[in-house]
Amino acid sequence: MEMFWRTKGKRIAAWLMIALIMATTIPFGSIRASADNTATGESGTVAVTITGQVMVPGNDDENTDTNNGNPYAGAKVTVTYPNGDTTAVTKEVTTGNDGKFNIPIADWTLEANDNYEVQVIPAEADIDKYDNYSSGTRIVTDEQVNTNKIELGAITLEKKSASYSVTANADASDGSTPAEAGTVTVDANVVTAIPNEGYEIANVTVLAGDKDWKPDNADNEWWKKSTDENGVFKFKGLKDVALDANYTFTVTFAKKQFTIIYKISQNGKLILNSGAQDDTDKVEIKAEQESIDGNQKVPYTNDAYKIKAAVTDNKYHLTSFRVDGNETLTADINNELNTSEYTFKNGITDSHTIEVTVVIDTYKVTVNKNEGGTVKVNESEETEIEVAVDSNVTILLTPDEDKQISKLQINGQDISETVITEKEDGSLEYIISGISENKSIEVEFKDIPTEKVKGLENANVQLLDEKNQTLTADEDGIYYAKAAMLKVSDDKNIKLTFATAGSDKVELTQTKEINQIYKGSIFDRKKYVFDTAVKIVIDNDIPTIEFTKAEQNIWKTEADTTVDITGTAVDENLKKVVWSATELTPDDVVLNQKQEAVLNENGKFEISGIQLAENQNIDKIYVYAIDKAKQCSEAGVITVYRDSAAPEITEVSLIPADTIKKYDFGNYYNANMTVKVTAKDVDVKDSKSDYPAVGVKEIRVYSDDDTKVYTGTVSTQVSGTSDAMIEVTVPLEEAGIFASLKEVHIKAVDALGNESKAYKLTEIKNHNGIVSDVLMLEKDAPVVKVTPQADGKYENAKDGKTEYWYKDIPAIVCEVTDQKDQTNGSGLAARTVTVNGDELTSKAKNFVVSITGSNQIVQEDSLTLSANDLKNVREGENTVVTTYTDIAGNKTIDTKTICLDTHKPDVTRFNIEKKDASKILNIFTFGNYGNGVIKVTVTADDLHSDDGSEVPSAGLNEITLYVGEEAYQTKAVGSDNTAVFELPAETVLNEQKVYLDKKISATVTDNVGNQSEKTLVTTANSNVKNSNLMIETVKPTITSVLSAEGYVGKNGIIYNNSDTGVRIKVEDKDSGIYSVKASVNNKELVNVSYPDQKTVTESYEINTKDAVINADTNSYDMVITAIDNAGNEYFKTQRVYKDITAPEILSIDMEAAGNKEADGSVSYTETDYGYYFVENTKVTVTATDGSKEGDSGVKEIHYYTVDTNGTKSSEQIVQADAEGKVTFVVQAGFKGQIYACAYDMLNNHEERYVTPSSLIIETAEQHAREKHIDFNKAAAASKDAKGNELYEKDVTVDVTVTDTFSGIRSVEWTVESPYDKENNQSGNVEISNQGAFSSGNADGWSQTKKDKNLVTELKKSFTVKNNSNEIKMHIKMTDRAGNTSEDELIFSIDKTKPEIKIAFDNETPDAENTTMFKENRVATITVTERNFEAADFKADITNTDGVIPELSAWQTTENTENPDQSVSTATITFAEDGDYTLSVSGKDKAANQAETVKADDFTIDKTRPVITVTYDNNNAVNGNYYAAARTATIQIEEHNFSENRVRITGTATDNGAGISFPQSGGFTGNGDVHTATITCGTDGLYNFNVEYTDMAGNIAETYTGEEYYVDLTEPEIEIVGVEDYSANNGDVIPQIVMSDTNFDTNGVNIELVGANQGSVAPEGSYTNQGNGETFTFQNFPKEQSYDDIYTINATLTDMAGNESNATVTFSVNRFGSVYVFDQTLKDIEGTYIQNEIDVKLKEVNVDSLEHDKIKVVVDTNGTPRTLEEGIDYQVQESGGNGQWYQYDYTINKSLFAGDGRYIVTLYSEDIAGNVNENIDESKEAEISFGVDKTAPVVIPIDVESNAQYPVDTKAANVTVNDNLVLDSVEIYIGDKKCDYTVDGENYQFNIPNNTKKQDVTIMAVDAAGNKTNYVLNGILVTTNTFIRWYNNKPLFVGSIAGAAVVTGGGVGAAIALRSGRIKIRRKRK
Repeated sequence: MEMFWRTKGKRIAAWLMIALIMATTIPFGSIRASADNTATGESGTVAVTITGQVMVPGNDDENTDTNNGNPYAGAKVTVTYPNGDTTAVTKEVTTGNDGKFNIPIADWTLEANDNYEVQVIPAEADIDKYDNYSSGTRIVTDEQVNTNKIELGAITLEKKSASYSVTANADASDGSTPAEAGTVTVDANVVTAIPNEGYEIANVTVLAGDKDWKPDNADNEWWKKSTDENGVFKFKGLKDVALDANYTFTVTFAKKQFTIIYKISQNGKLILNSGAQDDTDKVEIKAEQESIDGNQKVPYTNDAYKIKAAVTDNKYHLTSFRVDGNETLTADINNELNTSEYTFKNGITDSHTIEVTVVIDTYKVTVNKNEGGTVKVNESEETEIEVAVDSNVTILLTPDEDKQISKLQINGQDISETVITEKEDGSLEYIISGISENKSIEVEFKDIPTEKVKGLENANVQLLDEKNQTLTADEDGIYYAKAAMLKVSDDKNIKLTFATAGSDKVELTQTKEINQIYKGSIFDRKKYVFDTAVKIVIDNDIPTIEFTKAEQNIWKTEADTTVDITGTAVDENLKKVVWSATELTPDDVVLNQKQEAVLNENGKFEISGIQLAENQNIDKIYVYAIDKAKQCSEAGVITVYRDSAAPEITEVSLIPADTIKKYDFGNYYNANMTVKVTAKDVDVKDSKSDYPAVGVKEIRVYSDDDTKVYTGTVSTQVSGTSDAMIEVTVPLEEAGIFASLKEVHIKAVDALGNESKAYKLTEIKNHNGIVSDVLMLEKDAPVVKVTPQADGKYENAKDGKTEYWYKDIPAIVCEVTDQKDQTNGSGLAARTVTVNGDELTSKAKNFVVSITGSNQIVQEDSLTLSANDLKNVREGENTVVTTYTDIAGNKTIDTKTICLDTHKPDVTRFNIEKKDASKILNIFTFGNYGNGVIKVTVTADDLHSDDGSEVPSAGLNEITLYVGEEAYQTKAVGSDNTAVFELPAETVLNEQKVYLDKKISATVTDNVGNQSEKTLVTTANSNVKNSNLMIETVKPTITSVLSAEGYVGKNGIIYNNSDTGVRIKVEDKDSGIYSVKASVNNKELVNVSYPDQKTVTESYEINTKDAVINADTNSYDMVITAIDNAGNEYFKTQRVYKDITAPEILSIDMEAAGNKEADGSVSYTETDYGYYFVENTKVTVTATDGSKEGDSGVKEIHYYTVDTNGTKSSEQIVQADAEGKVTFVVQAGFKGQIYACAYDMLNNHEERYVTPSSLIIETAEQHAREKHIDFNKAAAASKDAKGNELYEKDVTVDVTVTDTFSGIRSVEWTVESPYDKENNQSGNVEISNQGAFSSGNADGWSQTKKDKNLVTELKKSFTVKNNSNEIKMHIKMTDRAGNTSEDELIFSIDKTKPEIKIAFDNETPDAENTTMFKENRVATITVTERNFEAADFKADITNTDGVIPELSAWQTTENTENPDQSVSTATITFAEDGDYTLSVSGKDKAANQAETVKADDFTIDKTRPVITVTYDNNNAVNGNYYAAARTATIQIEEHNFSENRVRITGTATDNGAGISFPQSGGFTGNGDVHTATITCGTDGLYNFNVEYTDMAGNIAETYTGEEYYVDLTEPEIEIVGVEDYSANNGDVIPQIVMSDTNFDTNGVNIELVGANQGSVAPEGSYTNQGNGETFTFQNFPKEQSYDDIYTINATLTDMAGNESNATVTFSVNRFGSVYVFDQTLKDIEGTYIQNEIDVKLKEVNVDSLEHDKIKVVVDTNGTPRTLEEGIDYQVQESGGNGQWYQYDYTINKSLFAGDGRYIVTLYSEDIAGNVNENIDESKEAEISFGVDKTAPVVIPIDVESNAQYPVDTKAANVTVNDNLVLDSVEIYIGDKKCDYTVDGENYQFNIPNNTKKQDVTIMAVDAAGNKTNYVLNGILVTTNTFIRWYNNKPLFVGSIAGAAVVTGGGVGAAIALRSGRIKIRRKRK
């Protein structure tokens, strides 16, 4: 028992005590009520709830419904509220994480006008960050009393204000200290940074607090805008601004960087800072591969700064080193100049330009040659050129016609002909490899000897045929062969023409006529000329026999016994044509003579009377042609057939079958008819099978009673018994044989004229089901005449038809016949009548139903439609259609338009205007005035009733115009419903008269007599403002008076040098003044008008000073114009001249004996000389005062002279004549200037005097006072026999020509000698008056002294080259005045080098080696020299065996006619074995050194060469195709190598056509290995072989290559048929044309993409073409869905892998505009978005749009709004000129800022009239979307947070709605999703029973993605009373307190006991 009380007993006692307390203290009714309202007071009073949310400034939070900042947690919210009348109570809470607070107040009963206050204090940590908040005293509202709630909303705490500052510091970025770089200061928040000299600001950064900062909308270089031209930064942006943080500026300084702009040529370099001790401080810029331009930044320095120019390759040298445009090189420029240095003494303080130029080292190559040919060195004919080091020098020698080379020496060494290449054009080439020194080239040419011979054999030349047999000529002396070869019998080279290369034979591949040949080697060649040309005809073409088809297959009848044949033999050299009845071999034809044909022109032949075999139907004849080259053709075979059998017809059809009208009584057509017949020839006759059948040729169709036949022939002749399908057209014609019913007959005829029997239609198998043999073709339809009632009828033509207008329903009569010209037609078949589409069945009729024979056919009919038949016609237009059809199917349809109109017309508008554009009609409020005929246009309307609705109209007839009360005129109404009248009736003339002042009205009558009421002109129905109309022609009057007039000259002209005033008065007493204008020289000074009131008189004043004078006439032109209100105009003009211009001297000219080289022109400054005379000179001065009317004229001339010593004469004044001229004389001996000035009548003159060209007067005496010619030359070492100085080389003579007074005009010279006349010289040189050489030969002349433009001294060094004695030099000079002087000089020159020649008696070497001999050789040495000395010549001989032969004594032969041809000879005998060398040298008495002559060496060689070939490119595609060039390397291993013996035989073709095979670049040697390359670098198919024979005749094994393709060309691909960016509204059939020589069908790829459709499969077909294909697209379907913008991208890859592509973009636009959305618009179409965007799209059209008709409409929630361009949207137009028209629309997003549904409609019209709307379904371009920025709203209906519900399941209801479209709703209880039902916006769900509080979350998302999460917290659903009591905390606490009072300690103990249990349990947790 004790344990019981300790355990369970205690528990039971405690619970009983609690139950007792609850029973006595708890009001259970209150508990029950609290299930529905948790906020209750102690006595059941409803508690007050105060809610709100505390925010701090910041970004919006997506979990809140406010946009005032960030939620703030930890704030203390205190509410002060009343309790009783005077007591104030406070209550406080702390905000949670969401910043929200909820303050329940149980002791405050809300009453209206209660006061309360709310205070918010930030959390302790933020006391210094945010200010406290106080609402101040607030008053309770009635609404708050009713709801018992005070909702405060968002309370935002403001940030505390703080004191901030601006600071700044300096920094340096290049190692300098900030103090060295500049200073930074801050004053009044203005930051200033000043860089020191040589420094600049590199950057400015700013920190606002701890964050980077820059001014609003600024970029990273914002600070530059605050930096002035001196580089000083000053920022004022924070001055006088409330700072929100501490701002720290950091200014970074850096040394100024100056730009060195350089230009360095290839192989040059520039070293910057070259004086630096450390190489790393130097900057080296090299241009190794190519020239470079660039720039380099260099920092500021004031120390000396060095730069250096140098070369990168020692084979180059400097030629220029420019600094800032100035050349710094001072040393001589040569190959040794490799470096140069320059110093900037003041350092680098600015930018500079540097240019370094280097060139490659060069050497001189000089050429000395005689006449007889040209010598080119590297393609230049200059005698001296410069050549770059290491380069090859190509010497090209081209002898003149019939010349050859006798000598070629390089630096004195003979060049053997074995190393000289004779080129295809006969020129000779020698190459010097890798030049490294100057080269001197000596060349001599000589004549080729000529011999005249008869025939080839006399020139030892053989002519062989293709079989190597000797050819013989025919009777005409002409040789014929397939191929021929000329070969010399003495083993010498031969060529046919001079300009070709020689060879051991000449192969002839085409016909040739030979007049001459050349034989021999390069240095020893002879010409043979044939007395008669040798003609050799090369004929490779085998003759052919050609027959036409008719000639080859001949058809005859059995009656024929012979045949004649013809044909053509084709051959240029045809000899004969033969024939045989049997086939022959070619040899038999050539060897045996057969029957010959008769040959005519052009190879035509004939064979007549060939007998045909008896009883045989097929014969063959064989024909052959033979040419003069004995070639025989293949047999031409002729077959002769004989046929006499008739053909037969098997089938027949009448076409077109579907239109035939078939009756028992006949067949009828109403169009051309075709009879299609199948016939065939027969191959059996008289029981003979295999009988020849020539085949059917034609079909004949005709009638039984007519001779006319219709014929059809086969399109292609059929042979044998093949079916021939022949169509015969029977035309539909009036006079045709079947124009009436006739019987049809058909015959077949073969090619030989054999005819079949005549067939009827029903006798032949036919395909038409025809049962009659007769036929009729008729084209005439029945004649139908329909006549509407005449009474009351008005006819109107409209849209190609006639309308019949009536007031009442008319009757209609119809008459019909099928006859024409009394001839029956096919007859009537049927009749129908319809009225407005409804058939009148009572009037329908079928005529053929009862016809059984042709005699019953109906030909005529009649019909009447009464008003009763037409009783259902309606007001307006009605259509009555009468149709008759005849038996042949011809139909006549008669349509009549019957119309009714009872409506009266109306006059709707008057338009009053002037008739003549030159006249005036002014419309004023005070009247209407005109001065010409007035047009009154009256507009009427008959289409609308009084209420505006449309009514039928017969049209307007006439309008009557009333002037006043009288009818003025009646006129017909025009097509625009107007009539135009002219007022007044009389002609308006230019007379002073008032014509009209009346009122206007009109009436209108329509075409059926309806007439309107009279209508007056009013302001409402017209274009006038006042009813008064005046027409008058009286002009206003103008008077003007000048205030002053100036000087009056000749003809009364007024001159003035000052301005004048003018007074003007204007008057008009009739219609009044409209406007007045006054201008001076087109400057308007008066411009007034009086549009508001009638003005009669006005005055004005003007002055000329207010205008600009007329520069052309020096005048003021005044124009005064007055116009009255009727438009009558009067104007007045007046002119005043003003002369302030000085006269001008036009020319100062001179006349006297001598030379005049000036034109009299003058200048203000001292001039050059231009007049040169020898006597006193007349001077004429011509002046003008201008050609303007206002110029006063020339009065006098002032002049003076100044000589060359500066002496000025006294000034003279001469009166001018009427032409402004004066004359005076200057005395001889004068040299100097003349100065003059002109004065006009007003003494106007120029301040400066003018002067002509200077004058010189030099007499003969003056000329003789000076020596004019001087010679100077070096002294000679010896003299000739006559005592003349003798020189061994060219002599330089320096000539000086002088004239110091008048200067030198010309020099003439000659240099002549008795020998070597080729070097004689002569010439002249002329000097122009400008001091320049003007004509003649000025080469070498230099102007060493000048006096202004005079050349006073000339010098020239003459090089005399004449190799002769007694050379005479003669000089003559002429001065500018014409005086002359002459002088001469005589001397001699001997500069001929002795000429040494070596000739051997034995010139027959081994046949294969020209340097190997087997016999003794005797060398004869010949020296040609006129000054020979034997002691000065020697022979140098070597022998590998050591035995040296001796030189014999010299023998000399003198040549007295030409001493230079004297010769001396000696001999040397070589009799011992060995390898010899021989050279001879010497000089003459004049020390001319002969060129050493060296004989050829001897060589033996027995080794066979070896050939190998390799390739660099082995990257083949598709077997043997290469996409890059391919180089073959050929190596020949041989000791004694000769490149001339290499034979490379190559073939190259491109696309089947031959191309040039590439040549090798020549062989290079490395020991015994010799290498050459061949590069196949162009497109082609290549193959080649290599053969080689060495100098001893050893033959290498031939290299045979394999063929391969090189293809460097990208394939050609082109898109045609549609232009890029074109718009297309017709057929769209693009073609892709692809071609390539190596076309690959697998390399084609074609893509088609539509802007709207995306990728589209191309549809089309491929066709082959040449080397490629063409893909042709199918015509894009003409369906609207295919309108789009397409892009075709085509790619082609060839066999070698080369790839090309082509792209074209175009539009298909057949149905108006195509609309293209940008991607953003595509993404939002049909959706909802949260943020508005610009709507962008393109409209594309073939035609341009009418811009003013473009309309954009935006429908917002069903309300349309038309947008305004430029404000609401923009449209950009582009295209045209062959491209599509494109319109880019941008519709401003501001139009979509509000929530709503939007539809955008675009409307446009193009110039073709198409109307385009994007909402058209076919366009598929509708624009519709929604903008929704508002989240859905959730409102609880019967459930709320912290509520208790005493039920098992709480049925909760909430409303969820969205302003636009709600997308989804999810409801969670706790974390579990629950089901719900929906009724409109009401959502119902169940909250289950739970002893714990539950949270309900409603998640709503709209279509734009806006989301709302609404949470109901702490909902308690339970039927457990205790749980509900326990969870009602205020009630629970109050109940416990009450129990304690009632029960005392015992209960307290029980409570304590229970509390202890609760505490213990909590500890266990």
